[in-house]
Amino acid sequence: MSPMMERSMKHIYGLILAAALVVLIARADAQDVVAEPAPAPAVELGPRYIDAAHGFSLKAPLGTVRQRGFSTARLVSWSMRDDKSNVIAWTFSVLQVLPKKPDSGAGKPSLDTYRQMLEAQLQQSGQYKIDSAKVIPLGGKGAIDIRGVTQGPITLWKRQVWVLADPERFLVFLMAGPTSMKDALDATCTRVLETLQFTDPTEARKAMKANLARGAELMAALAGKKVGELLSKEPRWYLWSYKGKVVGFMNVSEEWAVQDRLDGVQVKTCLLMEIPGDRRRLSQRLEFSTAAGDSERWTQAETTGDGAQASHLYETGLRKADVIVCQRSLGGRSKTEKQQVPDNIYLTKPLAWMFFRLADLTKPAAYSLACYASAENNFDMRTLTVVGPEACMIDGKQVQAVRVSDQAAADAEPATLWVDAAGNILRMNSGNDLVMELSSAQAVLRHFPSAQTLAGQAVPVAPPVRLAPVR
Repeated sequence: MSPMMERSMKHIYGLILAAALVVLIARADAQDVVAEPAPAPAVELGPRYIDAAHGFSLKAPLGTVRQRGFSTARLVSWSMRDDKSNVIAWTFSVLQVLPKKPDSGAGKPSLDTYRQMLEAQLQQSGQYKIDSAKVIPLGGKGAIDIRGVTQGPITLWKRQVWVLADPERFLVFLMAGPTSMKDALDATCTRVLETLQFTDPTEARKAMKANLARGAELMAALAGKKVGELLSKEPRWYLWSYKGKVVGFMNVSEEWAVQDRLDGVQVKTCLLMEIPGDRRRLSQRLEFSTAAGDSERWTQAETTGDGAQASHLYETGLRKADVIVCQRSLGGRSKTEKQQVPDNIYLTKPLAWMFFRLADLTKPAAYSLACYASAENNFDMRTLTVVGPEACMIDGKQVQAVRVSDQAAADAEPATLWVDAAGNILRMNSGNDLVMELSSAQAVLRHFPSAQTLAGQAVPVAPPVRLAPVR
């Protein structure tokens, strides 16, 4: 998937929706690089990644796959796969370390003191042979730059750069890959580090704390009767356009339903995208949750491409008590994972779709909530913001609306939306010239004659796995 499509589909699906640490770093990524690919040149850099809560931003290597860490230690990582073997060739990660101060007397320890401590700890661990270690300036701050090779069953070249982000905290930028790619990895790491920018995370953390408090307050106030009254009685149709040309449609139907003897919101979605230069994508979803969000089920099927070359992804999810169980099937392989649900701030998929019908649109406010990201088996911190009244164009006519925004994750580019006074979505600009606009069934059918049939289909489920006969 192209970077543009990846970012845009994220917004679409969101709508439908310390010595021990030194040892950890010495081991980090060794389990990820499973084979040694052929040497490759340094890659180009992609768009800027911003983590305001931890006070840094950088341009990551283009073509890598990002995974957020969601912990106080490992914040985010990027992996690059080999073109021929598809194995992970190398990884670039960002970690946060709150170090124990060295016993160096009164006053703040110097970076050189920390360097000596790190060298001693790495040598003592026996898992990392240091080639070089020095103190360097980086991004207006001081840093400890260490290069070396891991010791053990898998030998990797690693460069770890410890930046003293503030007096009590290091940010560690770690490049790891095969020793045969040492020069290319070193060059790529240097290029990424040259893009580093640091900011004070204090205000961002205060805002996040306030947004989470508002999100938790909103979730606690939800009542089944109120949510049921806000459901659309008729299906809603949307047209998607790219650079002014229609490229897809979405159909959404809502109802108050009963599952497992529980009342709740059920949302069915059918989304078709046919962007020039990209493969055809069909996504079908059926999502259910109680109004309080304490019980949830969903089924999803995604088809990418056409005919025999198409790939099919199937997903089922269940939230019961405080645990989400999610099964994903792709190419005949299935994987089931579990994840603990965050207390008080979890937003289910159906409630996310109708969020602005639940929020107060009369005053500006931002709400942060945790949304489950199945591909990573973790949670995105999603921020939904009421901006204020603003007119927008629908089918060539100006209508009064309320402008809102939807930031699918803390580092993602926000989508801009316009909703009516009741909070129903009228228009969405997800960036990259991709726009969704409220339409009619007749207008959608003119562009996509099969839309009604596709929207009426039941969501496909994964075919049973065929076991080889026992001989």
